[in-house]
Amino acid sequence: MANDEVTEEWVLYTHKCSRHMSKAEWEQTTHESSHFFSHPPRPPTSMENDKNNTNSPEQQSSGNANKPQADQEPFRCDLSHLPLPSRNFFLKGQHCAAPPQHVEYSVFKKGVFPEWEDENCQGEWFVKHYFPPKVLDDYWFSLVKGIMSGKIDSRYVAGIRVVDKSHSKHPLYRLELWLNTTVQKTRDQVRDQAMSCLTMDPHYAFKFHWRKFELETSNSSSSSSVVSSVVSSVAPGGEIGKEQPTAQAQPSLVDMMAQQAVVTDEATPQ
Repeated sequence: MANDEVTEEWVLYTHKCSRHMSKAEWEQTTHESSHFFSHPPRPPTSMENDKNNTNSPEQQSSGNANKPQADQEPFRCDLSHLPLPSRNFFLKGQHCAAPPQHVEYSVFKKGVFPEWEDENCQGEWFVKHYFPPKVLDDYWFSLVKGIMSGKIDSRYVAGIRVVDKSHSKHPLYRLELWLNTTVQKTRDQVRDQAMSCLTMDPHYAFKFHWRKFELETSNSSSSSSVVSSVVSSVAPGGEIGKEQPTAQAQPSLVDMMAQQAVVTDEATPQ
């Protein structure tokens, strides 16, 4: 059992997106492009943890001397087919406005579809920022590699997305790490693991913001329901993709009666 390893299958989806595309159109333009098989280190069981704790420090050190650490194990997942977003995204300096249709990428665990309605998708860590092409590619590749190699605990990861949010002549991108849990301790741990996989460019450093997926069973669209949940979930200073209109307060019964009394007094002859 000690030599057992976990094999995980991940699916690369490509999406052709436009600003005014419906959900049905988005699903029709979503295709499986590649499959990746990773072998992340198997988390130790409670019995193995107890056994390690009962050994003396000398036994533990001698046993670990011949055992490669998790971060020293060879990375066994071919990512040569992983597309780089800079080859298809709108880039700074292009002499045209952002294209009306573009390609986006998602890498999700086999059996999980990259949409909010999937029961395995509970929330996301996201950042919305401009990055130079090389920085964007490095961040995207490092996060995918972190999941495949086990540096990011893939048990809690549903998938990862890179999205082109450019508009007009201003390039803007979004990195999303979707989780299958909303437990704060677990999601914070996954966030810290993701950040440790990145070699931050000091000019383009960022912090992840949390958003919980909450779908309402009403006639409103799924997207509006999810955006509404962001307003209450994102930490102060977090970025929200769309500003929500503020609902106008309805007058109370007391205000209406007071207003009617004023009208009556004005109409009464002195």
